[in-house]
Amino acid sequence: MKPKPIKGLGQHFLIDKNIAQNIVKAAQISRDEVIIELGPGLGALTTHLCSQAKKVIAIEIDHRAISFLENLKLPNLEIRRHDMLKCSFEELAKETDGPLKIVSNLPYNISGPMMAKFFDERLWVKAAVVMVQREVGERLLSSPGNKDYGVLSVLLGYCFSLQRLFIVPPTAFNPRPKVFSTVLRMDKKDPEYPLKDASFFKRVVKTAFQKRRKKIKNALKDLSGQEPLDNIFNDTDISPEIRPECLSVEEFVRLANRIQSKD
Repeated sequence: MKPKPIKGLGQHFLIDKNIAQNIVKAAQISRDEVIIELGPGLGALTTHLCSQAKKVIAIEIDHRAISFLENLKLPNLEIRRHDMLKCSFEELAKETDGPLKIVSNLPYNISGPMMAKFFDERLWVKAAVVMVQREVGERLLSSPGNKDYGVLSVLLGYCFSLQRLFIVPPTAFNPRPKVFSTVLRMDKKDPEYPLKDASFFKRVVKTAFQKRRKKIKNALKDLSGQEPLDNIFNDTDISPEIRPECLSVEEFVRLANRIQSKD
């Protein structure tokens, strides 16, 4: 018997087989690859992944879903009970001898934090195909000046090339969510501008967008220390009058690097 979705876990089980096949197809899996599936649920993607990959490591927190998956008797499936937000991409990459390819129908209630985790652990991911609610997808794909452009747009845009693959209607899930979903492909890219400190870059971006309607000189004034902000903006050739939502990823990198080198 299939377990019922738990609202508190943000579970919306995928039930459309054609969409499941298209998601797995988009991952472009070779027979010698190990695939990491985050939140497999009742295995809508898992069975297709196992038919193509050498091995699938599924990270699942719901013990009921784990029991259901175990009963599928898929020989190349390894299930680990873990919170996907807390699992280490670095450890998984070292265990599987290379950067990860990840496939996931992400729970709606943690999709934002999970996408931030992709930035934090970007060194250990080569590609991912993920399904998120359409609103999150729009934020990830937005460009400077767009109302949806924000922290995740900058962080993920720094280290991944993102592509919208297709839209998924609520009817593809049980229970039906109130919103549409988006399937994205993320491919690791070599940043054109290296960061001096990724954690500080993230801090600068988050601080700026907390005050997105202010001028950037006012949004970041608490991070500049004793050095006049005019020096920082002159050196980076960025207007202090511009709003954070209009800065490109490259400009955020230049600002973060320059602020940190103030001493």
